[in-house]
Amino acid sequence: MTSITVYDGNDTIGGNKIYIEENGKGLFLDFGMNFKKYGEFFQEYISPRKPRGIHDLIHLNLIPKLNIYRTDLIPTDLNVSSFPTKNINGLLLSHAHMDHCGNIGLLKPDFPIVASPFTIMLLKAMLDTSSACLVLM
Repeated sequence: MTSITVYDGNDTIGGNKIYIEENGKGLFLDFGMNFKKYGEFFQEYISPRKPRGIHDLIHLNLIPKLNIYRTDLIPTDLNVSSFPTKNINGLLLSHAHMDHCGNIGLLKPDFPIVASPFTIMLLKAMLDTSSACLVLM
């Protein structure tokens, strides 16, 4: 049986986080930033507290409450063990716009990213030239 869960992006442009699962195997279609939601809490000089890792993003519901994030971004006072774990076999990235790829850097590094060579090239260029790209804290 196939299931599709839309974690974000269903009521706005961007912020896409769609999980598709079949027979216990799953993949995310995009894992982007929802600029509308981020704009409710952050502005040009106000941003998530980097030393707190994913703490602010979880508590403000800017990312799904799932146990799929890099362990180095989980502060000791945030217990993610009660969050559901997804069997992620890959992340299918549609294109290299921040509203589709902006939160990929939060995910565990062992999730393979599947994208066109051009999209991978753009991600690499963005990563090399921007401190804010992909929210790599």
